[in-house]
Amino acid sequence: MPEPAGWRDHLRRRLFDLLRATRLAVSAYLKTANSSALTAPAAGFNPRGRAYPDVALLGVNYQVIISGSPVGIYGTSASAPVFAAMITLINSARQAAGLPNVGFINPTLYAASAKLNRSQVFHDVTSGHNKCCSTSAKSTCCKSGFTAIRGWDPVTGWGSVNLNQLAGVFNVTIPQGQATTNTAARNGLPLLYPSLLMGLSLVIIAWT
Repeated sequence: MPEPAGWRDHLRRRLFDLLRATRLAVSAYLKTANSSALTAPAAGFNPRGRAYPDVALLGVNYQVIISGSPVGIYGTSASAPVFAAMITLINSARQAAGLPNVGFINPTLYAASAKLNRSQVFHDVTSGHNKCCSTSAKSTCCKSGFTAIRGWDPVTGWGSVNLNQLAGVFNVTIPQGQATTNTAARNGLPLLYPSLLMGLSLVIIAWT
């Protein structure tokens, strides 16, 4: 086992790789947004920081059992584990085929974005914004926020994910019955929640 300092150095390198990979996506978004009517906020965020979210998934009415009764849950606490499960299924299929795990996938989502888009891995969400939030009682909107555009954006990342197509990029197929595509996300932006997966969580996924 590496010493703690070794882990710190390892994670620092991985996070640096992630930051470098995402900078182009952030700068491209800001260039597009600021050259059109979709002006990004002038303040309140770091334009040189790590891009997030990476992807978006269905985030509404996941059915779980609590005290014996079905309950619908919402938000990134529902959608982020679903993407983690997708990567775990891909890793299981790769292990069964004698292939290594995909490992630290975040930089790949950005560095190979053109290939992934051609392979229809992502359903690109190109309309909507994050200026408003709502509850069953009321909606609250702000003057500024981010708007979804073609390609990566700070609202839904690269878009929702097609598991079968993503598995194909990593040279495996998911057995029928395990694969689920995020087709419900095609019904519109309100169903989507951004899935923010930092480097450490994906390293753990690669070991499961």
